[in-house]
Amino acid sequence: MRSDIVPDMVSFAKSFGGGKSSIAGYITNKKIFKGAYGDSKYATLHSTTYSGLGEEAATAIKSIEVAFRDNYESKAQLIGKQLEQMLKKLKKESTLIKSFSGSGALWAIELNPSKIPLLLPITIYDYRFAQKLATALIIEKLYKEFSILSFFGSNKKIKLIISLPLVAENKEIIKIQKAFESIFLSPKKINRLFAKKAINEIKNKFQ
Repeated sequence: MRSDIVPDMVSFAKSFGGGKSSIAGYITNKKIFKGAYGDSKYATLHSTTYSGLGEEAATAIKSIEVAFRDNYESKAQLIGKQLEQMLKKLKKESTLIKSFSGSGALWAIELNPSKIPLLLPITIYDYRFAQKLATALIIEKLYKEFSILSFFGSNKKIKLIISLPLVAENKEIIKIQKAFESIFLSPKKINRLFAKKAINEIKNKFQ
């Protein structure tokens, strides 16, 4: 939708079930559909785990209705704009943020562990592991101190993932901003956080 590309096939699930039901679907052009099934009467050859359950279909229909009624597309765009502005500002001021990417309510931050002095030896030996360690500790801090649930993305790069619900309000954006400023704009604080964590792990090991 953002690049004006019309794909040959699109699959969808997740929010399609409204967070309640297990349902997915796909849309494709006639050429591909005919190539896979030959005729529409063979469409059921593509069976599903919960095939034919009316509750799933009813939930999906209601989810689509609510998404259009409450204009989730514009809400996603607004949340995306706010988060992008916040992350751009943070990246300019913080050496801990190597890069960020995302759109709408889903964003990812790649950390630079070499900017945390206590992690520097680990970074030299195993940069990817150091990124994992830094990301995991920040996830823990966000949850314990700010009640913000984030998660870990691990594909080609290690990412801290922030995903907001589309019903999020401005107060939630402000809460995330304050939490991120507390974490990313104080490298010394992050270093102390790692030191504290290391000391606690050593204590627990020898108790």
